[in-house]
Amino acid sequence: MTAKERIELLLDQGTFVETDAYVVSRAVSLSAEKAAGDGVFTGYGTIDGRLSYIAVQDASFMGGAVGEMHGAKIAKTAELAARMGAPFILLIDCAGARVEEGLDALESFGKMISAMASASGVIPMITGVMGPCPAGMSFVAEMADFIVMTKNATMSVNSVDAIKAAGNADADEKSVAGSEMNGSKNGCAHFVVDGDEACISKIKELVSVLPDNNLSGVPVELCEDDLNRADVALDSITVSDDYNVKDIIKAISDNGYFLEVHETYADNMVVGFAKFNGAVVGVVANQNAVKEGALSVQACIKASRFVQFCDAFNISVLTLTDTGSFVPCLCQEKQGVARAMAKLVYTFSQATVAKVNIVIKKAYGSAYVAMNSKSLGADYTYAWQGSDVAVLDPIACASVLYHDEIAASDNQAEVRQAKAKEYREMYATPLNAAQKGYVDDVIRPCETRARVISAFEMLATKRVSGPARKHGNK
Repeated sequence: MTAKERIELLLDQGTFVETDAYVVSRAVSLSAEKAAGDGVFTGYGTIDGRLSYIAVQDASFMGGAVGEMHGAKIAKTAELAARMGAPFILLIDCAGARVEEGLDALESFGKMISAMASASGVIPMITGVMGPCPAGMSFVAEMADFIVMTKNATMSVNSVDAIKAAGNADADEKSVAGSEMNGSKNGCAHFVVDGDEACISKIKELVSVLPDNNLSGVPVELCEDDLNRADVALDSITVSDDYNVKDIIKAISDNGYFLEVHETYADNMVVGFAKFNGAVVGVVANQNAVKEGALSVQACIKASRFVQFCDAFNISVLTLTDTGSFVPCLCQEKQGVARAMAKLVYTFSQATVAKVNIVIKKAYGSAYVAMNSKSLGADYTYAWQGSDVAVLDPIACASVLYHDEIAASDNQAEVRQAKAKEYREMYATPLNAAQKGYVDDVIRPCETRARVISAFEMLATKRVSGPARKHGNK
């Protein structure tokens, strides 16, 4: 698909207005290859009637390689988008920097990065990686809030040859820069799709759920789904040890809508956008079907990045908590799980948007605290009937509290189970947590949709003033 075809597919018909169409490279060495536009189309138009600014690289001109004026056009478009309070979309198909332009080309990368950094948190920015995205261009891509990558595209900082020269003889383009690496392994890409049409379709869907800017408010549509709809299947869904939390999200959202982000990365955590009473809400949920919802470095990074985005654009956050621990692996400690956890709890505690938490099955120990608990600033917390809220798994608690009695028993397993049941009934019920003020209400699972909508309506006018400081440091 050509650059112009991508523009036509992305924007509403006849709305594209090109900017800087006559700009050419100033490099003397490229005098024979200069062309109007310098290999990138920039401008504005509408997506479903909403103003958006775009920059689309043209791979047919010098492979879409970045030069001084090429990069300046992209930077200028990002600046204009921020000034007008409209989303900025960058479609990448790039051979890298133009060696012929030397430092002027490198300087343009800095300008693009600086412009997008200034726009971060002001307007939503989306990158579509639809071809090569090497070296410095990968930095530019990652400055966006969301990256949609096609399966045949590539993105990496180092080239395959550089990786091989460093002693990785088996390295190839797929393993170093492919969509699986970026989508599932390192989480650099938020969405991986089949091709250009799917990429643009996903970008348009993203734009539809995101606000124009950090002051405009989330998109709201007329809700045709029953606000008090009760799904009785939820009353027994957690009986299965490997239930899918996505089924719960779809059961309580408007018409089952859920746009999942990072679907194949850190799948023990689920994040994405749902709709409640027509308004977009960010959802963060433990996936019990994967590692019993235990928290990992990757899961914490995934959740904290998402919550930070929601907070920047005033998108309310709903958490579904079902976790009891951290992934018990030496590799997690080597990767700095404490640092990742600190980032997660910092992000939740500093987020000033409306925050609602639901304990759906188990909430144990420090992992429970990290998942948007009351102590971190959750505005309203529900717990499902039959869930557990405790300092440890009841079995573990019983093993500690009744160690001598269990050890002296002829049937230790039976006594341990009996003591665990006794401990659960006395200390781990959601009612006990509610009596201490850590849970606001204990509800039937089938009531969840109505209660969530009610809570967010009550929190619609929430205002928080933070301390005077330049910014936090976590």
